[in-house]
Amino acid sequence: MYYIINPLIEFIAAVIAVFFLSNKRVGWFAIFPVFLMLVVFFEIMGNVIFFYWHQTNNYWWYNAYLPIQFSFISWVIYKICKPYFNSKPFVLLGLATFISFYLFESIQSHFVGYSNTTKTIFSIWVILMCFIFYYKFLQKEENLSLSSHPEFWIMTGIFFFYFVSTAANLFFEYLASYNKNQIRPVRYTIFLILNIILYGSFSYAFICKHKQTILQPTS
Repeated sequence: MYYIINPLIEFIAAVIAVFFLSNKRVGWFAIFPVFLMLVVFFEIMGNVIFFYWHQTNNYWWYNAYLPIQFSFISWVIYKICKPYFNSKPFVLLGLATFISFYLFESIQSHFVGYSNTTKTIFSIWVILMCFIFYYKFLQKEENLSLSSHPEFWIMTGIFFFYFVSTAANLFFEYLASYNKNQIRPVRYTIFLILNIILYGSFSYAFICKHKQTILQPTS
C-alpha cells in the first residue's frame, strides 16, 4: 500500500503545481511542476524496477535521482534565502561537498549502490540552511502573514522532511538490529507521513503563490 500511496501523493502535488502555477507571474515557482513530474517518474520507475522487473534492488535508480534532488532543493533554498542573506557561498560550498561525496560513494559502489552518507550530509546542510533562514526571516521587520507566505511554507515542508528523515535514517540501523521485520513498516509509515507533510506544504505554498499573483496589480 505504501508503494501506491507515495507516488499518488507526489502526483497530486504535481497536478496542483500545474494548475496553480500556470500564471507567468509566479516567477521561479514555475519550475516546480517540472521537478514534481520528475519525482513521480522516478518513484514509479523505482517501483517497476523492484516489483515488476524483479531486480535485487533499485538503489542505483534512486542514486541516479540524488543529483537532481540536490540541485533542485539547493536552488530553491538559494532563491528563498536570497532576499534575507547572501546564501550563494553556502549553496556553492554545499554543492561542491555533495558532488565530491556523491562521486566518491558512487565509484566505490560501481554506481549500483545508494550514496547514503552523501544524503545524510546533504540533509544536515538543508537543516542548517533552514535554521539560518528562520533566524534571518524573524529578524526582518516586515508585516507578513505566515499563513499566506509561500516561501515560508516551502522551507517549512523541506525542514520537517529532512529533519525527521535524517533522524529516522540515523537510528534505523540501530532499531532494525532488534527487530528488523517490526521496524521496517514503522519506517515506511514515518516516510509516508513525511511525504504528506512535504508535498502538502508545497501544495499549500502553490495556492498561496497563486493568490499573490491574483492580488498583484498588472503592469
